[in-house]
Amino acid sequence: MEYSEKCFNAAERIGSVELMAQIARYVCLMHCMTGNALKVVDISRRTLPLLEERHREKDLYDSGGNVYSAISGYCGMSLGFLGEFAEGKIVLGNGLQTVWKTDNRLDIGWVEINHTALSFWEGDGDSTVDHARKAIKCIEEAGFEFIVGFAWMMLGAGYYLQGEYEIAREHVDKGFRIQEKIDLPFQKAWGSWFLATILCAVGDPMRARECAEKSLTLAQEHKIKNVEGIVWMLFGSIKGKKNPAYIDEAQHQIRKGITIVEELSQRPLAALGYLLSGELFSDAGRKKEALENLKKAEAMYLEMKVTPKSYWLKRTQEALAKLE
Repeated sequence: MEYSEKCFNAAERIGSVELMAQIARYVCLMHCMTGNALKVVDISRRTLPLLEERHREKDLYDSGGNVYSAISGYCGMSLGFLGEFAEGKIVLGNGLQTVWKTDNRLDIGWVEINHTALSFWEGDGDSTVDHARKAIKCIEEAGFEFIVGFAWMMLGAGYYLQGEYEIAREHVDKGFRIQEKIDLPFQKAWGSWFLATILCAVGDPMRARECAEKSLTLAQEHKIKNVEGIVWMLFGSIKGKKNPAYIDEAQHQIRKGITIVEELSQRPLAALGYLLSGELFSDAGRKKEALENLKKAEAMYLEMKVTPKSYWLKRTQEALAKLE
């Protein structure tokens, strides 16, 4: 990462747009894997407009992949993590428009996978499922198993947002089985968190905690900071629901997670922390603290202008309605 960024900066200084773009693709990938969405967006914003100005969107390839669409995918996904959903959709749309013209199935599948992450954090289950299905179809047609397991996990994540928890678990489990052949800590850390979250929803806290522990180990070992943050939140939620007497300790874990993701400026993840915190306080009968956290979450979702059908926004507003 260090040497790649030095190369990128040097290419930028001498105005070598082609080299900038080729290096940006890998710098963005590395920062995505460590959860540094701010850095991905910074590098992308310095690269994509230059490719557009020179009309190099369709003809610049590296390692068999379209560079413009790859960077667009990383950027759009990262904008989703930052809560910039409207801009993220535009960037992803530009990337998809480019690869549709080239009809490279793998490139299309890759951008579609990135779109699932944005849709998931916006809380749009229909969109997450739609883009995940398109990703699976394109990647399987391309015969590229490297990322198809993660696409199945994202399909499960979409069904979770739709309230189809058993179907969600089935698809995430399938993704795990496919991914076992390929040792990618980034995908396994996220997949373990997805599965733990789904297991909580179906009432299996013991296995949920096991999956959360696996996710945390991978996140800490490989410095995937945003996953570490949301796993701490999940630990707190599991602990508080298991025994309300542990609510203060549970809230401490949630706050730890919120602090990590707020330092990364990842607002949708922070909003989830406030939602989980508010739900625990509500269950414990601590209405004032519950309202404070739930209203904070609601304000954040509205500020990010999530879709009105957002699962996260609806869940927050339903929790508020119970209190009021």
